[in-house]
Amino acid sequence: MRTTVLTLFVALFASTAAVAQTPTTKGTGTVSAPQATDELTQQKRELSGELKNSLGMAEGLIKRAVDMASSTSGPEQEGHMNNANALKTIKVSLMEQLDLVNKATPETSKGVFAKAREVITASTAQLNGMKDKLGAAKEPAAK
Repeated sequence: MRTTVLTLFVALFASTAAVAQTPTTKGTGTVSAPQATDELTQQKRELSGELKNSLGMAEGLIKRAVDMASSTSGPEQEGHMNNANALKTIKVSLMEQLDLVNKATPETSKGVFAKAREVITASTAQLNGMKDKLGAAKEPAAK
């Protein structure tokens, strides 16, 4: 009797282990995403990348302007802080556009992407101008 129970237990355990190792897949077949969604995703990625590049440039320039302001005083310091504040405004605009681009739907994407391209173009011009302005200015003193 004991041998029979032990044999049944081992057989049950072995079959359970074998079943647990068998991969389970559903026979749903492969469903490809619609082409429009793929294009939308690709456009989102491209615009997000451009916006993130501009954000990185803005953050670097903000840091430079703040560093320059901390090493100066008077009207020169005020000018650097004004530059930093203008850069922060550009940064906020870029972040808003990045959020809108990432949330774009097929219905809203055309308008959102057009606006994002406009913001990228305008902010890039402003950032390049600010880079020239801050680059031509005296570098902050080493601490």
